[in-house]
Amino acid sequence: MVIAHGFATLTRIVPSGIILGLGAGAGSSHIPYGIKMEGLAAKLEEGIKVIRALWEASPESPVSFRGRHFSLSRAGPPLKPKKEIPIYVASYGPKMLRIASIGS
Repeated sequence: MVIAHGFATLTRIVPSGIILGLGAGAGSSHIPYGIKMEGLAAKLEEGIKVIRALWEASPESPVSFRGRHFSLSRAGPPLKPKKEIPIYVASYGPKMLRIASIGS
């Protein structure tokens, strides 16, 4: 939600366009913060679905979503993106390559 809202705001500040770059991360970006390494690819894939759903939602048409890791209940962005935001996914290995193919 924070990423979806923040990047929707950036589309109004940066007229030339923006790109959202995501990845599942690695041990150095998770372990020191107590984030478990299990299921990172699944969380990323579901997170992309949530971000896109929020960008498509509106106050008149909120979105509900129930997944394994995230859920939304009649949620909508306070601000819709002014233009389409491409999502680039850093990938290594079969799971992440599949997610990268749906991220674009």
